[in-house]
Amino acid sequence: GVSKVPDFDATLEFMGLVVPGMTRVGILYNTGDDSDTAFADRLEAAVGNHGARLVRIGVENANDIPQRVRSAQGRADLLFIPASSLLQPASAAIASNANQIGLPVFGSNTATVDNHQMLATLAVDFRQIGVKAGVLAARILRGEDAEAIAVAIPTRSDHVMRISARRLAALGLSLPKSLENCGCVAQ
Repeated sequence: GVSKVPDFDATLEFMGLVVPGMTRVGILYNTGDDSDTAFADRLEAAVGNHGARLVRIGVENANDIPQRVRSAQGRADLLFIPASSLLQPASAAIASNANQIGLPVFGSNTATVDNHQMLATLAVDFRQIGVKAGVLAARILRGEDAEAIAVAIPTRSDHVMRISARRLAALGLSLPKSLENCGCVAQ
C-alpha cells in the first residue's frame, strides 16, 4: 500500500516559511474520528522540532465549526485543517470565519487555496501516490510477496505546494523570497 499521510516536518517547515515567527500551530480536528485524532497526535509529535507547540481545537459536529475556529484567535498563529470527513466539506465556513479574524489557514488540498479560501497548502500529490502504487503493483505482478513490501510513505517530493496571493495580501504577509520562482502561487 501507499500512505497519503503528509510529511509533517516538511509541512511545518513550509508553514514557518509562509508565516514567519510561527510558534503556535492550531489544528482543527474531529475528536470523534480516530484518524483525525491520530493525525493530530502525529502533528504534535513533530511540532516541537520546529520551535512551536500544538493548539488542539476539537470539533464534535459541523455546527460547532464557526465558534471553534474563532476560539483560535489569540491562541494560535495559524490554523491547520487536516483531510477530515467532517472538516473538508466545511472548508468555506472554516475559511470565512478564519479570514474574518485574520487567522492564516493551511489546508490539505490545493482546491481551497486555488479558490482563495485558504492561505496555503503543502498537500500530498495524489498523482505521485498513484505512481508509487503502480510501482508497488508491478513488483507484486513480477512475483514479489506483497506482505514483504513496506508501505510507501510520501516524501517531500511527493507533495505539491500552493499559496494564495489574495490571502497573502489580505493577511499582510509577503511571499518568501525563496518561493518567488516556485510556480506555486494562485493569483
